[in-house]
Amino acid sequence: MPIPNLFGKYTDPYNSVEFRMFLLNLCNMGCKGCFYDKDGNTFGSYDPALQLSEELVKHNYRLETCYLLPTDIFDNQANKMLFDSSDFIELISRFRCVGVASTLINEWDPYIFNTVHEKTNGKTNLELQVNIVINHIFDSTYIDLLETRIGEVLKQDPNVVLNLAINVGFDFSPAEIRQIHALVNRLSTDKLVEVNFTFLYNDTIGPAKKRKMMINSYSTLREFSDLYVLDGDPKYNSRTLLRKPAFTFKDGKIYVAPVMPFDEFVFLKNDKYALQEATFDGFLTAYSHLEAINKPIIEACDRCPNLQTCQGKGFFAIAREMNLPCFLEENMNGISTYR
Repeated sequence: MPIPNLFGKYTDPYNSVEFRMFLLNLCNMGCKGCFYDKDGNTFGSYDPALQLSEELVKHNYRLETCYLLPTDIFDNQANKMLFDSSDFIELISRFRCVGVASTLINEWDPYIFNTVHEKTNGKTNLELQVNIVINHIFDSTYIDLLETRIGEVLKQDPNVVLNLAINVGFDFSPAEIRQIHALVNRLSTDKLVEVNFTFLYNDTIGPAKKRKMMINSYSTLREFSDLYVLDGDPKYNSRTLLRKPAFTFKDGKIYVAPVMPFDEFVFLKNDKYALQEATFDGFLTAYSHLEAINKPIIEACDRCPNLQTCQGKGFFAIAREMNLPCFLEENMNGISTYR
């Protein structure tokens, strides 16, 4: 489809946008399954992010969350220096939330909460992703500490959006799945577990290993998806990549992030999917490159009830870029239609 027609056909009055900005460094948590680079995440000028956010607003997108990645926000005191930049403050002030992550194992600092509210004049709320430490989920001392720290955070800021997250790419036992689900149900704002594909951001992990780890994540995603779906509810939501785009700002480039059917964004490090300019047209051009390979991957796709979901979210582009099978267990050995 010609680029000028893309937005006209798929536009939605409730569009929202996420920015994922790699600008934090140093972390001593050593969480299982975390493969983020914890050093050298430099950002440079905020001008491209400011320009792109302005263009998206002009096209009726809501700026939902600006995530600060990839390390624990409380584990490096230098992170406070971000708030000395007027451009940084201007950027996060445009978003409904600024997202940060922490395990909350060590002492947390109310500075971040106070400063965000103060410097954005109360326009921006905090979204805190609490990364579950898998190694300790059956340790009652850890559970007690986690509940205490979350209680302290909520007392400091009752309006914080608090989510629990896990790293994936390795096997979880049934007992671990049940325990994670119980913690999320008890402590998370939206009662949904967030998933981190940290291995996709690490250049030292080769394509074959990344493919294996992504396929290994399928079963975990299916397990949690089954836990959240109520009788009569659709299995997957109707959000598409155009209705809710996410942009990853990393190493001086801006990448469009396609979406797994489970509504988890995926990082594909390929210049075809990077914006050549921080404009709405730049977004549509990168999107068109994803759409060029966003085609059914097996014969069963053509008669699958999830066809529209996979196409709308860009899953076929992920599958073709990473040589992945269908995410449905019954179709994982389907006949490939890769060209």
